[in-house]
Amino acid sequence: MATNGVGLYRQVCRVAREFPPLMGKKIRFNAREILRLRRHEQDPVKAAAYLRQGEADVATLRLVALSPSLVDAMDRKPPQPAALHR
Repeated sequence: MATNGVGLYRQVCRVAREFPPLMGKKIRFNAREILRLRRHEQDPVKAAAYLRQGEADVATLRLVALSPSLVDAMDRKPPQPAALHR
């Protein structure tokens, strides 16, 4: 279990490698943003809750990474509608 934000971010980076490159990049970006937004939290109870939520999120990412069909489905882009004005 990560005891600080840096350890949690490292876990996110490790699990992000299991995803396609662009998806992994987005996962890392989102983790950095959340850590940046919460870096000045002074309340130890809130900080601990944020870390617990981060651990749960990493566990969810690990489960998703274990299902290649789910990762493929998430990576697919919806078909583009035909151009309306041609």
